[in-house]
Amino acid sequence: MNHFITKSEDITADKLSRLLEQPIKIVQILKTGQTNMGAFAHLIADNRMLFIKWTRPDSYSSRKAQFNRREVWFSKLQEGLDIPTVKYFAALANDEGASTIILDDLSSTHTQWTPNLPAWEQHCVDTLSALHSGFWNDPRLDEIKPNVDPETVGEWRIRMRHRVDGMFSELGLSDKAEMHDLINQPLWEDYFDRVRKQPLTILHGDPHPRNFLYSTSEAVLIDWELVGVGVPAVEDLMHLIVFSCLQKHKELIERYQRQTPYEEEQFEYDWRIALCLSPLLATAFWANGMRGKRLTDAYESSLQAKRLVLG
Repeated sequence: MNHFITKSEDITADKLSRLLEQPIKIVQILKTGQTNMGAFAHLIADNRMLFIKWTRPDSYSSRKAQFNRREVWFSKLQEGLDIPTVKYFAALANDEGASTIILDDLSSTHTQWTPNLPAWEQHCVDTLSALHSGFWNDPRLDEIKPNVDPETVGEWRIRMRHRVDGMFSELGLSDKAEMHDLINQPLWEDYFDRVRKQPLTILHGDPHPRNFLYSTSEAVLIDWELVGVGVPAVEDLMHLIVFSCLQKHKELIERYQRQTPYEEEQFEYDWRIALCLSPLLATAFWANGMRGKRLTDAYESSLQAKRLVLG
């Protein structure tokens, strides 16, 4: 465990030299902070701006370990990507849940999301388009995607009903008929068949606006814990548009289609599935701890999207 950073005091020139596999003489820590399950630091190492994040020992869990391994997997892959993404210099994770990830610090050139950022929606769609196009139908996907146990339609429906019950209890809602009807739709058999076929591509997995860093000309994706492989319109694109900028969906969909190899008929099919899936994604937000007004807004937005398809 001594090669992992688990506290700010571990950020020394010797420790960084071992992690980066190159000599570091001077380290200047600019800022440290806490996250839900870990901590982070901005620093200068021999005139290079770096960002380090790590998992706190008191938050090790099998779930967090899985997230850590996914991001480490992506860090080894991303060097060959021609997309706006943060460069990784070192990434470690173990089965116990520890992780240490060292990457570019873009704080001097990019900003975090705020609602008044100009053209942020277009920049996000451009970045997703580049990500998805770069791995479109790529045969490497079968070799590099993280192992995920397959789930049958029946198992998925049981899980969705459980989530609906929990979220409705949280929000004080009683009429579950619309959601139960949605779960029982025969279209999910087609969808499960769809995800076993091409075109599949690499997915970010959680592309909400706060998982990008912004300059005047681009949006850079960060936080790759949920990276995986799947159907791009059904997962990444729906996640971004439905829950963050549904009012601009027509403009953004056209922009996305222009920049990807999607055939129009296939995109329309996938997008219909995506809008039907969106209320069920809202239940995943609940399962992962979202509460209060954020959860209510997400669910209401997803219902609005779903009704564009099914009424």
